[in-house]
Amino acid sequence: MTTEKSLPTTPCKRKPRLLVVTDNRFWRASIGSQARILTLLEHFRRWGWRVEVAFLGRPLADDFEASRSLVGIGVSFLHPEGPAMDAAVPARLRPWRRLRSIAATSLRWCRAFVQELARSPGSRGGSTLWREAGLRAGERNVLDGYDHRYLTMLRALGGDGPQVVLVEYLRMAWVLNSLRHVWPDAKWLLDTHDVMHVRQRRFHAAGEVHELDVTGPQEAHWLSKFDAVLAIQPRDAEIFRSIGVAVPVLTVGHPVVPMHVPADPAGPTGFGFLGSEMAPNRMAAEELVFGIWPQVLQAAPHGVHLYIAGSVCSAFSGRSLPPEVTLMGFLPDTALFYSSVDVVAAPIRIGGGLKIK
Repeated sequence: MTTEKSLPTTPCKRKPRLLVVTDNRFWRASIGSQARILTLLEHFRRWGWRVEVAFLGRPLADDFEASRSLVGIGVSFLHPEGPAMDAAVPARLRPWRRLRSIAATSLRWCRAFVQELARSPGSRGGSTLWREAGLRAGERNVLDGYDHRYLTMLRALGGDGPQVVLVEYLRMAWVLNSLRHVWPDAKWLLDTHDVMHVRQRRFHAAGEVHELDVTGPQEAHWLSKFDAVLAIQPRDAEIFRSIGVAVPVLTVGHPVVPMHVPADPAGPTGFGFLGSEMAPNRMAAEELVFGIWPQVLQAAPHGVHLYIAGSVCSAFSGRSLPPEVTLMGFLPDTALFYSSVDVVAAPIRIGGGLKIK
């Protein structure tokens, strides 16, 4: 005769809940920032956390399938208009979208011009002032992302409340202002990836529009609203402390698993660059191909080859390249790239953060 074991009378301890708020399609893992987020969330999951992601943005058709491949990480797509099954905008919405875009750009122009005048009255020439104002006109500040409809959906998603809310990027910091009181017991963390006011300055020096318009004091103000700030490297942490961030700054680097690839001693010496089509990578790849590589060929005219991999290859579409340069395009597995090269180059002059490539 057998008897069933009695069930435990005490409730099982639930896993701690991590809610990630982001507008980054990190499940694609096609650029460094996406790889960073994915690795960080995998770490939480392996340590027993229940990881849920709130994606604030309009998903495309392939996002649903790609996000389902994440192991133990659930993604909720939040957008007031629902999913977009393709990237095209319906014809009836195009005039309104265009009008809204023109109005937003005009307002940013006015704001940027006034701010530039206030920052350095009379200390710079008119051309410099207009150049800076023009660049800032294409950039949003933190509060420009505010949308009460997203907040309503986040509240519904919150349920009984997460133990930790992880916000990815400074540009999403506006979420904290409206939801801090909704989940009063949660710890709010901001994963910075970079020092944004420094990154913006480097973009402007190269004549490129940055994703966010922010000064050092403004960045310190927003970071200090969180319970803790995650810096990707010690240098970033030092800058955050120096500008007056008033909460703990934790250095959380990007772990990398060593990749062992066989070398080909009989082949040419391979040089390579791997990157996405973002502006810093595009500029670096162009400098490598058209500026640095000719000098390499002069020093070693035989037995060398240059490989460019990733979506940055689109920067060379329709352009004439030397025979010693091969465009590998986007590679699902980077092992093919690394097995072809002996030297990896990254002449990146703008941007910031940690080059995890």
